[in-house]
Amino acid sequence: MHGEILQKKQKDMLSYNSFVYDQSCIQFADKWYSDIRNIVSNTLRADPVGSYVELIRILRDENIKIQKDPTYTKCGQKYASLLQNLIGLLDKTKLISIAKPHLAGYQVGTRDLYRQIFRP
Repeated sequence: MHGEILQKKQKDMLSYNSFVYDQSCIQFADKWYSDIRNIVSNTLRADPVGSYVELIRILRDENIKIQKDPTYTKCGQKYASLLQNLIGLLDKTKLISIAKPHLAGYQVGTRDLYRQIFRP
């Protein structure tokens, strides 16, 4: 039962409505939703480490926007919170735990890191 509730919350977290929580944020919602859906639906399957790195990069960019533009702060903080939740979920996986020491300079899409982690 608890697992089902958690899965529903996680699905709700990625629904379009979670991005349109305030009328002033609608202008950003399409891009946010598109970016997150692409990462979760496509990139995560093919390159989980790349997805993790990309989420961290997006979060860093969002934090910079939040600091520079006070009118963006309210919308950006909610999106940044969502990104932190996704990063936190990936942080709990064994693959990311193993890969973390090797992430400096990692380029999304390269397979070298996977060759270091998965050896026959």
